[in-house]
Amino acid sequence: MGGNLFSGEIDRELGFLSSLQIAMNLSYNNLTDNIPSELGKLSSLEVLLLNNNHLSGEIPTTFQDLLSLEELNFSYKNLSGPLPAIPMFKNMNSCSIFANPPYKGNPLSLSNATDKSLLCCWRTTGFGKSGASQILLGAPFGPYIPQATITKGAIPVLYVNIDPTEGSFPLHAAVILHRAPEIRLELELEVVVYVHQNVEQFRTKESLWSRLVQLLLVATLVFSVSETLNSEGTYLLELKNSILDEFNHLGNWKPTDETPCRWIGVNCTSAYEPRVCSVDLNSMNLSGTLSPTIGGLTHQSYLDLSYNELLGHIPKEIGNCSLLEFLHLKNNQFSGPIPGELGTLSYLRSLNICNNKLSGSLPVELGDLFSLDEFVAYTNNLTGQLPRSIGNLRKLRIVRAGDNAISGLIPKELGNCSNLQTLVLIANGLVGQIPMEIGKLKLLKKLYIYMNELNGSIPREIGNLSLATEIDFSENYLTGEIPTEFSKIKGLYSLNLFHNQLRGVIPNELSSLRNLTMLDLATNYLTGPIPYGFQYLTEMLVLRLFENSLSGSIPQQLGVYSPLSLLEISDNHLTGKIPPHLSRYANLVFLNLGANKLYENIPTGIKNCERLERLNLIGNRLSGTLPSEVGNLVNLYSIRLDDNNFTGPIPAEIGNCRKLQRLQIAGNHFTSKLPKEIGNYLNSCF
Repeated sequence: MGGNLFSGEIDRELGFLSSLQIAMNLSYNNLTDNIPSELGKLSSLEVLLLNNNHLSGEIPTTFQDLLSLEELNFSYKNLSGPLPAIPMFKNMNSCSIFANPPYKGNPLSLSNATDKSLLCCWRTTGFGKSGASQILLGAPFGPYIPQATITKGAIPVLYVNIDPTEGSFPLHAAVILHRAPEIRLELELEVVVYVHQNVEQFRTKESLWSRLVQLLLVATLVFSVSETLNSEGTYLLELKNSILDEFNHLGNWKPTDETPCRWIGVNCTSAYEPRVCSVDLNSMNLSGTLSPTIGGLTHQSYLDLSYNELLGHIPKEIGNCSLLEFLHLKNNQFSGPIPGELGTLSYLRSLNICNNKLSGSLPVELGDLFSLDEFVAYTNNLTGQLPRSIGNLRKLRIVRAGDNAISGLIPKELGNCSNLQTLVLIANGLVGQIPMEIGKLKLLKKLYIYMNELNGSIPREIGNLSLATEIDFSENYLTGEIPTEFSKIKGLYSLNLFHNQLRGVIPNELSSLRNLTMLDLATNYLTGPIPYGFQYLTEMLVLRLFENSLSGSIPQQLGVYSPLSLLEISDNHLTGKIPPHLSRYANLVFLNLGANKLYENIPTGIKNCERLERLNLIGNRLSGTLPSEVGNLVNLYSIRLDDNNFTGPIPAEIGNCRKLQRLQIAGNHFTSKLPKEIGNYLNSCF
């Protein structure tokens, strides 16, 4: 039940689940009030996780009866009061009470503890500047330090009681500075270290023996450091404990290691004291939540958890990773808002959080990421407006935030992002006009803002995007005429203005775009002829002009110079003949000339359209016979010839079209029946 939004008290009746043997996970919720003492009755329980809630009060003394526990986690709560005499039994692998208030009271028995992960029992939030050293060696909880008896083979844990009024010191510094006045060592079966505060008492015993004991203590401390997992490794183990690793990819993450530098997915610096600089756990089938302790890896520059099943909120503690340059969390199940604390990552260059379930507005702190080069957040549930602060990101090169519910205006400040090369805001709820400041993006190559609710005319400043190659404003409510300034973008190879409310004629100037491979102006209110120069566009593959009010004839050289694969100009008022060379390059796959006023025969050159799959000529004034060459089009699966003036027999060669699924020939004057050869595979005939 971890990683949900449960609130209120923990139900006392959970303590009566006497058959519960494996685990009880209530972590990462919003549970409050005291821990019920009844949980101490779960004597067969092996794992108890209560961390990351808002619990308070004391740890119940009944927990001393949890004899089967292997893992116990009280971290990140507001627990207080005395520590109960909880025995650390031989099965115990991990115990954490990290980030609670200082504890007082009874010592904890470590007599049977054998696993170094138990050191996490002694972590506490901040203890002067030497907190990390003290975490490794057993940091004190407040002014009281328990004494511990550790049997042979157990963890070499040392507890040093330092007067808080004297300041905070690493343990070895405490020895060097003579802050440890009394030491007792038994070097056979057990090691007991207990340090008092009486400095004067120490000064009276400064003999050769005490100097020898002092050296032994320093040696023991060095041994403890060398045998104990460092703080970064402990943070990573906390991360591991919060996730489910179904395929044991993290199997070599062990608390017995000195550092995590050889762990799967972890890389460290090569310095004398190596630091974790990279964590790459992408595509490991991990699930569960992301522990806030990830924020303790303050030296990492690369974090990639992509392509897993992680859920819950993105921890705000990531904002503590001040050296982070790459943060990739894409393709998970993260939810909730994007933490504003990410705005503190001044070195961040790439932020990729796409394909999650994130919600809320884009934080205004996004504008503080002055090093950001790439922001990718598409396919989430983001709402609100694009923050105007995005204009502060002068190094920003890529923005991809489509498939969300972002609303409001496109901020004119976006024009300040002078290095922007890719802007994708598709499938949102953007309204208003396309700002003229977009023309300031002189390096922009790809501009996609289709499927929004934009209105007004296309700004003529669009012609300033001299390096643009792809522009798509489809499926909006844009009005006015198509700007002739598009013709200034000489490298443009894809222009899509489909499904708007554009009027006027198609500018002849578009014929100068010699690199144009796709032009989609369909479903508008365009009038006038198809520009004569379109027939000379040598790279044209896709031309879609259907559902307008175009008139005149189709340029008769269309297809002579263009390797067309798709031509859709249906539902207009076009007249004249079908161009005879549409199939010259044998590249045509889809030909739709329906619902016009075309006349005369189907040109015999159609026999070259060997790749043709769909032929739609319905609702014209075509006449003559259906050419037998249609039988050469073996890839055809749809022929629509309804409502024309065709005559004569249906050629038997049509039986060669073995992929044919639809043949519509109603409203003509054919004089023969269908050839029997097509009866075995034709699905529909009208």
